[in-house]
Amino acid sequence: MNKASFQNSEDDKQQIQKTAFVSGNFNVLHVGHQRLFEAALGFADRLVVGVYADKIAGATAYVPEADRLRGVQNNALVDDVFLIENSVVEEILRLKPAFVIKGREHESADNIEEAAVGQYGGKLLFTSGAPYLPLLSKIKSYDKIGPRPFDLAELGFLRRHDVDVIAINNRIKRFSDLKVCVIGDVIVDEYVECVALGMSHEDYNTVLSPASSQQFIGGAGVVARHALSLGAEVVLLSVVGDDDTGVMIDESLTGEGVVTSLIRDPQRPTTRKQRFQIENSTRFRLSYLKQSTISRAHEAALIDQFDSVADGLDLVIFSDFSYGCITQNLIGHISKSIQKSGGILAADSQSSSQLGDIARYKNMDIISPTEREARLSLRNFDDGLVEIADKIRTQIEAKNIFLSIGSEGLLVQTNVGSKGRVVTDRLPAFNRFPVDVSGAGDALLVAGAMALAVGASIWEAGVIGSIAAGIQVGRRGNIPISIHEMSKAVLS
Repeated sequence: MNKASFQNSEDDKQQIQKTAFVSGNFNVLHVGHQRLFEAALGFADRLVVGVYADKIAGATAYVPEADRLRGVQNNALVDDVFLIENSVVEEILRLKPAFVIKGREHESADNIEEAAVGQYGGKLLFTSGAPYLPLLSKIKSYDKIGPRPFDLAELGFLRRHDVDVIAINNRIKRFSDLKVCVIGDVIVDEYVECVALGMSHEDYNTVLSPASSQQFIGGAGVVARHALSLGAEVVLLSVVGDDDTGVMIDESLTGEGVVTSLIRDPQRPTTRKQRFQIENSTRFRLSYLKQSTISRAHEAALIDQFDSVADGLDLVIFSDFSYGCITQNLIGHISKSIQKSGGILAADSQSSSQLGDIARYKNMDIISPTEREARLSLRNFDDGLVEIADKIRTQIEAKNIFLSIGSEGLLVQTNVGSKGRVVTDRLPAFNRFPVDVSGAGDALLVAGAMALAVGASIWEAGVIGSIAAGIQVGRRGNIPISIHEMSKAVLS
């Protein structure tokens, strides 16, 4: 709607007093914007959004104003939207909204809107909305994927970053040139399918009877399996228990072609997680594990094993589930070695049922935390998503970040150009009908990191990683993703 729609007549003054106003570039609408819009409507009856025109936004706008305007117009929460072609203060004084809403990350900055709202009795409020809310279903975005799970031709992300589908497929074909080392916690995931027999009348518990079970090698083990299935030469370093499960992991991975160096620790069991399910819905879990840090002797042994395979490595992936395998000394030693040789460093520190810390991983080429993991590391549950991505990436001096926002997709952030301009964009979730979301982050990290290792841009890597994650969540259990599956998804 154009500016003429907002004349302060006597008839509409009452409505204007119930208006919230938000302004920004809106290069790509993502869940952070959606939360801000939702929060704004908690204060007012209608939401008006001002989009900075290209001449005002300058280099901070990397999407043309027409596309940015259209993206906001397609949001179901927004009542009116217009281009700001001169000054945001001028527009506030013209509209006189009851509330001007900004993200909480701006609270301690100089805000030119404050004096403007003070002139007519309005309020400047800071909020970033509630984290973790799945709100993107309300965005009718021009980034739609279409009816198929993978419809890259309809993805605006590719157009914005000059990403070509054929080039992506060629990157994937080059995965066979890579030598990859994976280090981290190996896990066995067991799915126990049960039959519900009924309710116990003694203690009112649901009674289940196990009918069948399947085991999958997960954690760092499946990261190694993904890399191998995608064509790379792979070495896996880890510490497992001195038990039958540890033997099974070693034999299975070696049989597939992974070069393993699994140190046996009689003081800990091999990590095993059982999921008890009824009709593929998990009802409860049991975990057999020990979360203490490995001994210095085992740490030294891992360092020795790494040094023995370090020559010629193109990529090292830290797959950290916070069960004690990866120590700070190990991170420092491996990082220094790979940075010297010019390889790629990638890290994920998961915090699902445990507490990880992605901030342990300094100077990585790519990190891939979830929103929750990034907020936990920063101890920040207030700022918007883009600010969270920027703060965690800057704090640990990572070159790039994949910030996973679950079913809402992925935020990709990097520095571009000689002046280090920060650019953030969003990729939607590529599979809208997931069967099992566990393992999505592992697939995202390994495929995205391998893409960087063969020379892909961070935007190409984001697409490749998202395709791998979409494939992974389409089936139950950690099953290695193949080159054929990836190419089929890209070219279909």
